[in-house]
Amino acid sequence: MTAQVGLARLSRMTLSNFRSVGEDVSIDFEPLTVLVGINGSGKSNLLDAPRFVAQALTEGLESAVEDRHGFDALRRDVARPRGNVSIQLELEHDGWSARYLVSIGAGRSRDEFAVRFERLDVLDRTTFRSDSLIKNRNGWVTTTWKGLNAPVKDMRNLALLAVGGDERLAPVVDALKAVETYALFPEELRRAHPPDSRRYLSKLGTNWPSIVRRVVGSTAARDLRLALDAVTRDIVDIRASRPIAGRNAVEFAHWRGDGKVQWFPASRESDGTLRIAGILTALVQQPPLLMVGVEEPEQTVHVGVLQLLYEFLEEAARSSTVVVTTHSADLLDLVPVEAIRVVTRIGGTTRVARLDEGQQELVRQQLESPGGLLRSQGLLAQDQ
Repeated sequence: MTAQVGLARLSRMTLSNFRSVGEDVSIDFEPLTVLVGINGSGKSNLLDAPRFVAQALTEGLESAVEDRHGFDALRRDVARPRGNVSIQLELEHDGWSARYLVSIGAGRSRDEFAVRFERLDVLDRTTFRSDSLIKNRNGWVTTTWKGLNAPVKDMRNLALLAVGGDERLAPVVDALKAVETYALFPEELRRAHPPDSRRYLSKLGTNWPSIVRRVVGSTAARDLRLALDAVTRDIVDIRASRPIAGRNAVEFAHWRGDGKVQWFPASRESDGTLRIAGILTALVQQPPLLMVGVEEPEQTVHVGVLQLLYEFLEEAARSSTVVVTTHSADLLDLVPVEAIRVVTRIGGTTRVARLDEGQQELVRQQLESPGGLLRSQGLLAQDQ
């Protein structure tokens, strides 16, 4: 396997006991999937699961667990004391398909943990060869890849992290690492930040100037400039500033009355301008991610901009799996009914399902719109 990361997609995810998520909760992803549910239903937890795997493969499992306040907070309350946290991700690529499962259980003390089971299955679509790597609860590793060095029996880390450098596994591992979910706040985007070598924009946008510099120097620059101009009717360019005290900020070029432009720092822009600029940057960055998550893109954004934003979400979904959370009826009215997933939380447990068949039929017959249903009666989950 030698294909590029950007051609891989996340097609399906199955979770057990991850944060608020219940047992064996599965979600099939469309190229663009929209999660809808009341506050606290668990939409962000669903987005965080593939990001957790990506972080574990990039920084180590302990770091990923600690960032979520320890294993005790990572595991669903009602699953204690014996339930494991399990995440299964299924990937599709023109040249291969893959399924990766990791199951993490509690250790001897309250916040200790250990990898109980781990498995990677890969099917090469060219040769139709199927290979597997399995790590069992005792740390033993078996694999069908000849010559693959077995990793050390480290129960607090992933076997896949230890062998990910093997060229036969690298495309899958690189794809699993290429996941990010965005919860961008204008105040963070206003700040100057030191140079950052990370490949992708971070969740909160702390490396935005570095990513803008990279995007401006790429083929995506034109799309970003045109989008900003369409949104604001005033901004015609974007760049990262020259370093001041080792930090860079983002700057915007505005048209002046005399036909010339004037550059202003991000600190002088509105919340809506900054947030839409940050989201657009995330969507056009290259190479494409396996999955891009965007939390509530409608926040601080004028309703008239939602159509343009949705078009960029659709464009990004040509090369990545894009997953959006929203409370906006106006945004939902732009979304195909097949792309909607309803997230519910009952008794502290999150579930996710397609939209109720009856409500889907109302939309198909053009008797209602998704946004209209949200306003009038709320979106209902399909019986599971």
